[in-house]
Amino acid sequence: MLNTLSGGKVNALAVSPDGQTIVQAGTDKTVKLWRLNDGKLIRTIDGFTGIVRAVAISPDSKTFATGSLDKTIQLWDMARGERLTTLTGHGDFVTSVTFSPNGQTLVSGGGGTDRTLRIWSLATGQLQQTIRAHQDWILSTAISPDGQVIASSSADKTIRLWDFSTGKLLRTLTGHQDWVRSVVFSPDSKMLISASKDGTIKLWSLPAGYVDRAQQTHSGDRPQP
Repeated sequence: MLNTLSGGKVNALAVSPDGQTIVQAGTDKTVKLWRLNDGKLIRTIDGFTGIVRAVAISPDSKTFATGSLDKTIQLWDMARGERLTTLTGHGDFVTSVTFSPNGQTLVSGGGGTDRTLRIWSLATGQLQQTIRAHQDWILSTAISPDGQVIASSSADKTIRLWDFSTGKLLRTLTGHQDWVRSVVFSPDSKMLISASKDGTIKLWSLPAGYVDRAQQTHSGDRPQP
């Protein structure tokens, strides 16, 4: 173990691509920024009106995004800790935020009764598209490194793949027996890895969408807002 950071109960973590900073979202309606090399607390950002559920950091490490129970997404300056803008439109709490590989677009997922994917232009702050994505909470989103595909996972036990440019549904991946909590693409965009409350990790071959491998891991309980 290199270090232990004590910052309260944690909902989400992100590490900056430049390897300098950890961003931590807590259940206490704060976000903490930590220096990665020595574990020192850089700053605490408070004033959120809802628990922060999701964080993501831009590819250039200059901006981070938060999604929270107050139905908003907020963009922040990494160096100064200042709010840059607030994106509104979700009808319920925000469960996931993901930057596109070129840093020009943000994808967000909604929980509760919202259950939509929303695609935002970061140049204008405008909502570009709303996708009625799932039958239950969206729990995770990811964008392929080649910038072609959005993946969303849900409490409806499915993973759905969407064309990044058009928002068209490409494929629905089924096989998990419970909530799919997390999805991530391989660096070459040819594989998707999913983790579920059913205690398995599945490796999906893309674009075909078949399970290449499955691994039994853990079990868990329903996440709370």
